[in-house]
Amino acid sequence: MIDLYAAGTSNGMRARIGLEECGLKYTLHPIALEKGENKTPQFVALNPNAQIPVIVDHEGPGGKPVTVSQSSAILVYAWQVIPRRILIASSAVLIGALAVTSTKRSPASR
Repeated sequence: MIDLYAAGTSNGMRARIGLEECGLKYTLHPIALEKGENKTPQFVALNPNAQIPVIVDHEGPGGKPVTVSQSSAILVYAWQVIPRRILIASSAVLIGALAVTSTKRSPASR
């Protein structure tokens, strides 16, 4: 099972949609950014950058827990662990989501 820590932002939704499209079961843990929940010691232990989204796959490769942060990294991870029977259907959606993510530029680079 995967735990997804996210808010209703575009990055949080991108991770959620990616997990849904890959058919991966997850539990959503909403993070209230306006309340600073991303800055609590418990959340910072998951992601020292205090940014959402974050997933914890308790059954990662080799049966060991894996923590992944940032929506594009979560999409790549989800694509790698999806059941192969749905790979073709999900590929177009994930490639599109990755393309959009990778072409976003930070305000400083504009």
